[in-house]
Amino acid sequence: MKNAILKTSTLITALSLSGCNVTFITPDWIQFYDNSKTEAPTVEWLSAQAMDNAGNILLAGETIKTGTDRTQNMLLVKYNASGDTLWTVEHDVTYGLSRSDENITAMVIDDVDNIYVTATAYLQNHDQGPRASLLAKFSSDGNIIWQHIISDENDVRDLELKNNKLYVTGLSTQVYNTNGEQLLNIEHPDQQAWDIELDTNDNMYVSGRNGISKYNAIGQLEWTQAQTEDTFAEAATTVLADGSVISIILTKGRNLQIQAIDANGQLLWRNNVYGNHDSYALPGPVIIQQNVQEELFIAFSDGSNRELIKMQTNGDVIWHSSSQQGEISAFSLGDDGSVFVVGNGNNEKYNADGVLIAIASTGYEVQQRTGKIVRKGDDVYVGYSTFINNNFDFYLAKYTDR
Repeated sequence: MKNAILKTSTLITALSLSGCNVTFITPDWIQFYDNSKTEAPTVEWLSAQAMDNAGNILLAGETIKTGTDRTQNMLLVKYNASGDTLWTVEHDVTYGLSRSDENITAMVIDDVDNIYVTATAYLQNHDQGPRASLLAKFSSDGNIIWQHIISDENDVRDLELKNNKLYVTGLSTQVYNTNGEQLLNIEHPDQQAWDIELDTNDNMYVSGRNGISKYNAIGQLEWTQAQTEDTFAEAATTVLADGSVISIILTKGRNLQIQAIDANGQLLWRNNVYGNHDSYALPGPVIIQQNVQEELFIAFSDGSNRELIKMQTNGDVIWHSSSQQGEISAFSLGDDGSVFVVGNGNNEKYNADGVLIAIASTGYEVQQRTGKIVRKGDDVYVGYSTFINNNFDFYLAKYTDR
């Protein structure tokens, strides 16, 4: 196991670009984590990042040892706000009894800093395999508390935590309490779901390949709004204060379809947004967030191009920024209307008017879709899987927003 932290001085320079001052920022510190315990190297793949209530940062993903004795296990690493490693955990769902290739798909943290993850797994020579999805709980110090195989397919893609209930979705939508007891199971085998969102009444909005469906708190279907185009494996939803929802999908043509649906399931409007995408690489995720004014921020991208859009809930576009900086893996909204974007090793900050004002590059080759970001006040933490010393390691950089 090798662990390294690189301290850097804060360097800020400005460059006039298209008539605007763009600030180039270096991190306060950089932390790498390599899980190799022998001479055989491992690949660390970052799948999720979160911040606990004390401001510690959790990185979660996989550690992969290649070769004839290949292993792929869950990996969790916890840092404090200064970049010091607090603990690391490698977890094998079968505890070494048989081969199991786990892949974390989502992570949430509760009010007392317990950690919950969903993962897909390949279980070789296992009575619940070969394909499976699982839900697991770890304590705040990284000890496994419980784990459950919740599907015999590699289908669970999203996880939400609300009112001490865990909501997971895939080929079915399931609800668990924080003790791991199942409270609800909604089968929808014809709807491969990729996203679940909740409203203030615990109604569930499940979106995926075929459209978006609303289920009430006891699992009854209230309405479904179908998609009108073939979709790629990407969907996302946000719920507005009046009970309406905005749903986005990535089409097979790699364009974005946006739908607004009222509280009764009636279509309010539908727009298609066409990006300048020409990359043969896999697309980035589709992402939608809203600010306190219920202005919408939407991102879609591929290996070459990124699109960032701010729009009103009636579909009017406020601004649309396009660049050739590669995929957007994640973004975070600032209180002043700014947007912090990460992906492809190219991290950017836009002001409330959509003007690029700051750039921070990792300077390393990064794995696609591994960019993550969490923020607390002016502290910004960016995670990736980066190529260093002929291997891919976890990467965490801390920036100060100025």
